[in-house]
Amino acid sequence: MKTAVVSMIKNEIDIIDAFLEHICSCFDVAYLCDNMSNDGTYEKIVDKANQTGKIKVFRLDSRSQIQSVLVSYLVNSCFVDTNPDFLFLLDADEFLPFSDAAMLNTCLTSLDTELFFMNWDNMALDPSGRLINAPIYRSTIQKVVICRSAKSKVGNIIVDAGNHNIKRSRRLKTKEPPFRLIHVPIRSKEQLIKKLFTGNIAMILSRENINYHWKLLAESCFANMESIDEIALKYGVRYGENIGIDNIMSTDVSCMQWAGPELAWLESLLASCIISSEADIYMHIFNSISQCRDAACHNRDGVLYDAHGNMLKIFRLDLLSRLQHLFRVN
Repeated sequence: MKTAVVSMIKNEIDIIDAFLEHICSCFDVAYLCDNMSNDGTYEKIVDKANQTGKIKVFRLDSRSQIQSVLVSYLVNSCFVDTNPDFLFLLDADEFLPFSDAAMLNTCLTSLDTELFFMNWDNMALDPSGRLINAPIYRSTIQKVVICRSAKSKVGNIIVDAGNHNIKRSRRLKTKEPPFRLIHVPIRSKEQLIKKLFTGNIAMILSRENINYHWKLLAESCFANMESIDEIALKYGVRYGENIGIDNIMSTDVSCMQWAGPELAWLESLLASCIISSEADIYMHIFNSISQCRDAACHNRDGVLYDAHGNMLKIFRLDLLSRLQHLFRVN
């Protein structure tokens, strides 16, 4: 059995070591695309790629929201190049509940399906570094996993924004997997603050209201900085819910529970998480402002490079190109 993972990554220095260690332990192949990180994330990816030989590194130069077209390109390229039995789409804060490939492959062997969806199991890190979740607030948000048979049946794979589904999925046989996807979106109050700026930049660049909750959440958090540690913990276990600060603060802490010993390996990996300094946060704010300025001054196309700086593809984002991406069959 061959497994693969595709991931788009930007400025995840606090968690990238844990993520790279995890995917290299579980997957045979990894296609990782860095979106012009400037915090050391890209250098970490390149170092791990050189050490393991499992990672194919890409770099995207884009100030626009082009996740769907980029991930679709990487997914189809990965199937053509490596022909995996299962292809996962993960972010750097997402982890399978398996410490190694043997455990993952044993679970996948029993799945007779063409496509399946993993529900998030949101977790937060408490001050001691222990993972905490809240089962009564368990998320319904899903991430898609694509099987080789789906690629054979559908042809060109078009991945939806957010990696939650693919186009024409109703034609495919699906099955609920016997595990959830561990999601650790908030690791510290400092990382939450950086995430608030990143979310608001995404809202501005998309020129739509699809990320408007980030604006509301940022306003509430910055007005309640004395409670930011509590907000980070409670929002971490309820991440993805469309709720305001009042609902976040009313989260029932009595329902929170520490992860069991079966996730001790993940807590050990996450112990390497880097806490951002105040200077890092200020630099992140500056870079966010610069990103908005660059997006306003330059065209919105994206350019994909390989690890050697060779240009692989230009993603044009005019209306015609968007329509061709959505309706292309082969």
